Amino acid sequence: MKYIITTILISSALLLAGQFIPQFSEVANIKFWYITLILWSLLSVVLGRWVAKASLESPIRFTTAIYGITLTKMLLTPSIIVVYLFLNLPNPIEYALGVFAVFLAHTIHLVIDSQSKVRKG
Repeated sequence: MKYIITTILISSALLLAGQFIPQFSEVANIKFWYITLILWSLLSVVLGRWVAKASLESPIRFTTAIYGITLTKMLLTPSIIVVYLFLNLPNPIEYALGVFAVFLAHTIHLVIDSQSKVRKG
């Protein structure tokens, strides 16, 4: 539950930050940005549960889960940006940088959470 709450707080902080950064405010007011944050939060929760489950199993399953999560995020990030570009929505550079910020924030959160699970044993 703590992971879900933290994920929601991260997405909320990114949403608020987008509203207050003048160069990004136009992107932050597009529905596609809200959809991106919601989908990325859901993905983060699903992947976080996968890591939590794998951490209770063998080390090879945990490692495989981490590799799978990394692959999923690395393929999904450019895919989201490509969809945005395909729809020809405004400010593509700002949006791409915003998606990278979302990727980075949620990945840091997942890494910190994963490390705490491994340390607990």
